Amino acid sequence: MRDHYDILGVGPSASPDEIKRAFHLRAQECHPDHGGDSSEFLYVHGAYETLSNAASRREYDSDRSRKSQGTSAHEHGAYDAE
Repeated sequence: MRDHYDILGVGPSASPDEIKRAFHLRAQECHPDHGGDSSEFLYVHGAYETLSNAASRREYDSDRSRKSQGTSAHEHGAYDAE
């Protein structure tokens, strides 16, 4: 899976305004109506949808952190029945 921050060209410490500006720039670059790649536009849109919502971004960052440490949500019991 591609990293949402890389797709938008921002770092994990980017502010909401920086994410919004990066989205608009990337969307213009890859929008199919402007000669861009429609599949890339979908990646850009999906990355923005995740990172522009505070709760979704926290969850994404948490999953990203676990993956970089070599563990999965399953190993942390996230999918275990109560």
